Amino acid sequence: MPKYMPEISSDGRFVAWRDALTGHRDLIAPFNGGTAREICSECGAIRAWSPDGKFLLYDQRGGHYSIGLMEFASGKTSTYLQNKGSDLSAQSISTDGRWVAFTSHRTGVAFTVYVAPFVPVRPPLPAEWVEVTSSSEADPNPNWSPDGNLLYLTSERDGHMCVWGVRLNRMTKKPSGSPFPVQHFHTPTLSLTGMLFPAIAVSRDTMILSLRERSGGIWMLQLPDSSR
Repeated sequence: MPKYMPEISSDGRFVAWRDALTGHRDLIAPFNGGTAREICSECGAIRAWSPDGKFLLYDQRGGHYSIGLMEFASGKTSTYLQNKGSDLSAQSISTDGRWVAFTSHRTGVAFTVYVAPFVPVRPPLPAEWVEVTSSSEADPNPNWSPDGNLLYLTSERDGHMCVWGVRLNRMTKKPSGSPFPVQHFHTPTLSLTGMLFPAIAVSRDTMILSLRERSGGIWMLQLPDSSR
C-alpha cells in the first residue's frame, strides 16, 4: 500500500502518514499496531508533530498553500501561518518544541528555508522569521538536530545528492557559516532517493535516509553459426 510522508509522535505512540490508495487521505494509528483513522478530511499533508504530541502542522490548501494547525486531542483546526504571494509549508519542529522550520515557495523551484519561534497560540511575526538558506544552496527538507543548533538537509551543491548541515546560533538561530557536508553519496551504486526530495528522519543518535542501491553488468550471448 503506497504510503509516504510519515510522522511519528515524539513519545513513539502514534504514526501519521498519507495513503495514496485512498484518495491521498492522511491517517493515524498506534505505532505498535491498531486501527487507523483519518486525521482530517479537509487537511493537506501532515508535515510536523510537536514534541509533546499535542499539535500537528499540515499543508492548508487555498489560493496559496498556508500552514494549518491541528490540536490533536480535539481535532480542532485553524490557519497558523500564511503569507500573501507565496506558498508556506512546515517541515519540522525542534525537539524542545520552541522552533519551527518551514519553507516559503515563490515558485516550484524557488524557495527559502526559514526558522521561527513556535508558539501554538500565535503565529510568528515576519520580523521573527530567520532566513537559513535558499533553493540555490539546498532542498526544502530541513530537519532539526537533537540539540536544536543545526539543521540537516539535502543538497546537490557538489554535483551529487548528499546530506549537509547548517549550524545555527544557539540563541538567535541565525545561520553560523555556510552549509557543510555531513555525509556524501558520490558512488554511482548508492544514491539518495525521494518522491521530490529525499526525506530525512533524525533521532537522538540516528539519521534515517531512503537510499537506492544500483548495480549493472555486461552479458555475453553466443550467437548461432549462420553458415550452417
